[in-house]
Amino acid sequence: MANKTGKTIGQYDISETVQEYPEGVLYRAFDHETKQSTLIKIYYPSLKWSDEAINEFFDRLSFLRFVEHEYLLPILDFGKYNKTPYIVFSDTQTKSLQEYVSSTTIHSKEFIGLFYKIAEALDFLHRQDIIHGMLSPENVLIDPECKPRLMDYGLSEILKKVLLENMPGDFLNLSISNVKYTSPEQILGRTPTRLSDIYTFGLLFYFGAAGESLAGGKTAPETAIFHLKPGEEWFRKKTRNLSAGSIRILLRCLRT
Repeated sequence: MANKTGKTIGQYDISETVQEYPEGVLYRAFDHETKQSTLIKIYYPSLKWSDEAINEFFDRLSFLRFVEHEYLLPILDFGKYNKTPYIVFSDTQTKSLQEYVSSTTIHSKEFIGLFYKIAEALDFLHRQDIIHGMLSPENVLIDPECKPRLMDYGLSEILKKVLLENMPGDFLNLSISNVKYTSPEQILGRTPTRLSDIYTFGLLFYFGAAGESLAGGKTAPETAIFHLKPGEEWFRKKTRNLSAGSIRILLRCLRT
């Protein structure tokens, strides 16, 4: 695999940028030791990471790398590049749920199967006492067999700590997630729980069914208010084209 960017991270030659996130950048890379294609995500490369935060990040990954499930993106390695931590993931030729929904016609049976598998992965994480905390269409990846691969699970509190360390003053109500896919308690700066993941799963479910976020074209502040105090009329308007079964699933998630 050609190193098109000229960037090398340890034993990995970076070939292309896959996606940019608010919290980092995901690259595709070639591993010289295994001769395999991999994905590498560098987290908050523009921020200063304290030694304490990096050590906490690595301690967490020392546990997470051994958490294995069919619908989780395998963690192969991790390290530090220019004083910034990164994670190496298996490359299963995936595309994000965001890209998948916008480029693929999903039949109802396939759609239900896909989201059932995402729910399976979340349930597995919760049984290991792991909260995802950052679920969004960007970090749910879909492989060529229409199987989901969740990434970034279990890192939300550490990443929030890094943000707070780089912010002047007191920003206790800071949320690191995509605000369109954030639970009300996270918008208020609280620690995410299992119910937070279930709420966000409902937002993902709507995105998969409707092809857009439930918050629609609202601005970030309007979206935050929407999550904290959703309007019934707005909800009815946004869900009028969904099946009765889909609306029941959505309401169960949002009302947990």
